[in-house]
Amino acid sequence: MHQVIFKKTEAFLKKHLGGKLNITIEEYDDGYKETYISITGTNFWFSCDDRELTIGNGVSHLHFNP
Repeated sequence: MHQVIFKKTEAFLKKHLGGKLNITIEEYDDGYKETYISITGTNFWFSCDDRELTIGNGVSHLHFNP
């Protein structure tokens, strides 16, 4: 469920922020994959992996998992 929320939020932000959105996908040899999104000019970011959704502002952040 958290991955669906992440994808819908990503699509919304792409539509409304376009070039201000930074998307990074990190993949590791052990199969771990994380998608990280931030907005240029802000401290806001969020990420998603197989386990949870993380939403942050600077170093402060909250983890949400099913």
